Amino acid sequence: MRFWVGAYAGDAGSVEGIGILQAGDADSVWASGPLGMVGTAVPAPGSASWLAAHPTHDLLYAALESDGTVQAYRRTSETRLT
Repeated sequence: MRFWVGAYAGDAGSVEGIGILQAGDADSVWASGPLGMVGTAVPAPGSASWLAAHPTHDLLYAALESDGTVQAYRRTSETRLT
């Protein structure tokens, strides 16, 4: 099972963007097995710390806290957003 994960960077910190965590097999409906970082799905400025997936479309919304905005990303593959 895969999870989208955001990150928060304080005023002096930095983050790469929205990442992907995986627990067990990628296509499993159960989060079984070791949990590990797969990589960065998309660079996201402004601390994309709050994420919400659209219930029916391949969209992911991110609250970019330091910018005070919300950004929508479209999933282009199992591990990439644009």
